[in-house]
Amino acid sequence: QDKGLAKKVLAFEGVQYPHFAIFGKDADLEAAGKLRMPLFVKPLTADASIGIDGESLVRDAISLMKRVVMIHEKIGDSALVEEYIEGREFYVGVLGNREPIAFPPVEMDFSGLPEGLPRIAGTKAKWKKNSVEYKGTKSVLADVPDELRAKLQKAALDAYRALRVRDYGRVDLRLTETGEIYVIEVNASCYLEENSEFAMGANAMGIEFPELVQKIVELAVERYGS
Repeated sequence: QDKGLAKKVLAFEGVQYPHFAIFGKDADLEAAGKLRMPLFVKPLTADASIGIDGESLVRDAISLMKRVVMIHEKIGDSALVEEYIEGREFYVGVLGNREPIAFPPVEMDFSGLPEGLPRIAGTKAKWKKNSVEYKGTKSVLADVPDELRAKLQKAALDAYRALRVRDYGRVDLRLTETGEIYVIEVNASCYLEENSEFAMGANAMGIEFPELVQKIVELAVERYGS
């Protein structure tokens, strides 16, 4: 839940993620000077894209300050500020405990967005069905070479293990033009619904939704020794 603490664990395990800084209500914004613009600003502990929209991507100090203050006042959370990674966005579902498996990656297709809108999956893109962002984005099974697929799955598994996620989760990744893979976020007990990216990846492995839910239950029962 604490994205900053999660990144520190990833650092210890050698998993690549964007450089970041955390700003509580009494934090000195000058610390962001060590980061390279553009920056992405989001709540430290929220999920489901709460507090994320087109203005989360900032390109100057004034926009940064306004966004941090908004998160403090309206979301009631500290702000996580990280270097924005331009590139393709992938979601890799992971299932298991002692021997977790990674599903084929799902990619967020931003091609339907109008020119000038940031390529991000914010609140509108996820939940506001009548918005331009919702209509202009869609999750698709990633069409990538086998070697890249394996690298994305390895990055997801490394992050999943590093944070000791149990039973199931989803790892969000960004791929740069130069082929670098960054872990953006690790979602333990991620959104579980028949049309979700997690279920889409499982289906690509031949695991249909009822079987997927059953496997998650069995993993949890096994852990508790019931």
